[in-house]
Amino acid sequence: MSKTSFPAPPLKWLRVTVNPNDVFINCPFDESYDGFVYAICFTLIYCGFVPRSALESTDAGIVRIEKINSIIEQSNFGIHDLSFTHLDPHNQLPRFNMPFELGLFLGCRRFGGKAHADKRTLIFVSQPLRIPAVYFRYRRTGCACASRSTESCC
Repeated sequence: MSKTSFPAPPLKWLRVTVNPNDVFINCPFDESYDGFVYAICFTLIYCGFVPRSALESTDAGIVRIEKINSIIEQSNFGIHDLSFTHLDPHNQLPRFNMPFELGLFLGCRRFGGKAHADKRTLIFVSQPLRIPAVYFRYRRTGCACASRSTESCC
């Protein structure tokens, strides 16, 4: 597990209002992805946004999915990197947590009432217009091709 952490005031995730500057970060949190996480967070902070993730709270008494649900509820924006989704070499299955969290975000937008109707989503995929079939309706909007090289992001 990566040592990446998100600075946040204690118990910030307990808020119940949508903050127009909060951005839910849904990406891998392992060492091979740290450079991308730092680039995303730097850019967001530089532009006046607040990056949010389940890593901002270390309270083991709160179930991780509840932290994620709360952050999604509070965030006006979401960045979802599905480009890193690949088969695990041991069991030949992909990690489904990132597409699942994208589904939670889209569900909150769709079923969360007026307070959540204006949520905006950016989805990174590994190839242009390539996105899992379950999200086929979103493949023309809000998707960006993500390169595996930090040099090509500039």
